Amino acid sequence: MNKYLNEEISQERTPMESLFMLLIILGLSDRQLVFEEQTKIQAIITNHFPEHSEQRYQELLQSTISTIKNLDFNSQTELLKTVSVELKTFYSDKGTLPIIFSELKELLEADGIVYSFEAQLLEMINKIWNY
Repeated sequence: MNKYLNEEISQERTPMESLFMLLIILGLSDRQLVFEEQTKIQAIITNHFPEHSEQRYQELLQSTISTIKNLDFNSQTELLKTVSVELKTFYSDKGTLPIIFSELKELLEADGIVYSFEAQLLEMINKIWNY
């Protein structure tokens, strides 16, 4: 089993790492991460974690892209579910999830095309977050 799917290890992810995973999975769901998507991802991370360093951001970006690209479709989908649950847990008592969900929609629209698969992933997140 991939170490990123292992529940024990997933509990060690920070909220920023979980959000990064979610954003990159969505961004790469059409197999490419264009400039507009990268810009939107950086804006989302900065919005929720304004104190992050640029170096940490770049390290997380590169390692997360590499991780996601090396997963097959089913593993990416399972990881999306896992990090969605993690984020729901992290933000259970705050009004943050509706904001993130809105930002996820904007991310999917950033490249000008929303594929049905991308919409299905967003709906999966929606169900996990109980909207």
